[in-house]
Amino acid sequence: MTHTTTVEERVSDGSFESVFATLDVTGLDAADSESFDPAAELGFDTVLGVSVEGLENGDLYQAAFDHLDGATLHVHNLDGTDPTAGTDVGEVRVKVSGDPSA
Repeated sequence: MTHTTTVEERVSDGSFESVFATLDVTGLDAADSESFDPAAELGFDTVLGVSVEGLENGDLYQAAFDHLDGATLHVHNLDGTDPTAGTDVGEVRVKVSGDPSA
């Protein structure tokens, strides 16, 4: 895991909580992905969803969270190819919704 996570805001979202956080990805773990476990990193018992809200280098990359692939943030170049492991993709802003820890 070569990113740091900064919690920007925790908000009540009805019967669950949402957290806006910034992941500063300084070096991708693999050719197209970064390990990101929102439950462990942000203190959720259950994660209901993760959305990418912003990307520092949106002119170069696209990012999406894959909950089935071992809690992974996938990053691709805009032309569809994969950036290499170790690539500094910059900040990725995410919104994570779920049930907070007791």
